[in-house]
Amino acid sequence: MRTLASAFFALAALALTGGALSAAWTESRLVDQQGFVDLAGPLAKDTEFQQALTGALAGEVSRGAGLTGPLGNLVRPALENAASSVTRMAGYPRAWEETLRISHRLTLSRAPSDPNAQTPAVVSLDLKPLAGLLSQQVGAGLGINVPVPQNTTVEVGRLERGGALSLVNRIAQLWPALAWGAGTCAVLALALARKRSTTLALLGAGGAGLGVLGWLGAGLIPDAAAGAAGSSAVARIFVRGFAGRVSADLAEASLPVIAGGAMVLAVGVALRFAFGRRSMR
Repeated sequence: MRTLASAFFALAALALTGGALSAAWTESRLVDQQGFVDLAGPLAKDTEFQQALTGALAGEVSRGAGLTGPLGNLVRPALENAASSVTRMAGYPRAWEETLRISHRLTLSRAPSDPNAQTPAVVSLDLKPLAGLLSQQVGAGLGINVPVPQNTTVEVGRLERGGALSLVNRIAQLWPALAWGAGTCAVLALALARKRSTTLALLGAGGAGLGVLGWLGAGLIPDAAAGAAGSSAVARIFVRGFAGRVSADLAEASLPVIAGGAMVLAVGVALRFAFGRRSMR
């Protein structure tokens, strides 16, 4: 019975550890605004994404300004030229960061809304800071006022209201409780075990295995995310680039888990050999 109880608590400890690690990463890199900005920020330097982004900006500003007739013919070439150089403007990095912050607030504010609503929660990029930068640049060059469009959001993907996004948000906040439960179960598993060194080694091996699973799972994220992108070029390129960033970051975060599990395994094996030899004397 002690062996069965120890095995049960060991398995529970590993399951809770996997949940705690996943939730902690999600909380720090996706739910937390600064973590999201740090993760998605480097996309602004991607050449392909810059081209799609500037094309979308030019179209949005042109439609929002209502450029028609002779004025439209005058402004549109300047708008296209400014759009192609907006990523080289001094204010571009700050505008992109603000775009990510607004988009993060927009997405998470929509996610927990009324679950009975018929319309889906839309994961969007709000390009207003970048559109404002472009409008200001074009207006200064032509000496006219180019208004910022009212609607500058680009739909990235769709999630049901009160569905997966909201659930992930709530679970991510539970990681301290999951970590506490994992530690408690690990202590109980060791306390009940007849051979504690062996149990410690198995816990270490299981922990390393969790890290390997995380590393392997990270490689599947880009393909899984490809089908969730919106229809626009900006959405497709953003999802692809962001999924690549998530994959790389998650794989990197899995390496310390693998190393930590391997160290616990080594300590368990060393203790097992030490106590085994002592018992033989």
